[in-house]
Amino acid sequence: MAPRGRPPLTEDVLRDRTAAYCKRYGVTEFNEAGLPAYPAGKRESRQHRDWVNLFKAWSRFRGRMPAPRDADRAGALRAQKGQCPICLKQVGLNAATEAPPSADGATPLVHPSCNDVLRLVAKLGPTVIHRLNAYLWRASPAASDGRTRAKSD
Repeated sequence: MAPRGRPPLTEDVLRDRTAAYCKRYGVTEFNEAGLPAYPAGKRESRQHRDWVNLFKAWSRFRGRMPAPRDADRAGALRAQKGQCPICLKQVGLNAATEAPPSADGATPLVHPSCNDVLRLVAKLGPTVIHRLNAYLWRASPAASDGRTRAKSD
């Protein structure tokens, strides 16, 4: 019988494993790298072993990735003043991912979740933004021309 190696570890598999871990143990805090926070005070527990396995998977995945251009990334992050251009929140160098190129050709650093939004909107086209606005915030016809609807008391 031929030897079997590990199945390929993709970003989607890693994201699913992380989500399952967080759901199982009710974890909501993450470190700068995006890994769930270390389960301090729970050493040698099932949660600790699961966290170690998750950490090893993250390490394997990062080991297969090409070496990051840290100097370029740090410069890009300085130019952005440390902010994600999508959500305007602070983004750490380790947690940031490169966004798809913008209309002006720039590739800013963004949070992984903001990158997911960018990829989805790019796939669906520019009109999806107006439909989302109408769906989520009940945009009035006046809001479509830039004006906001006044609240009535």
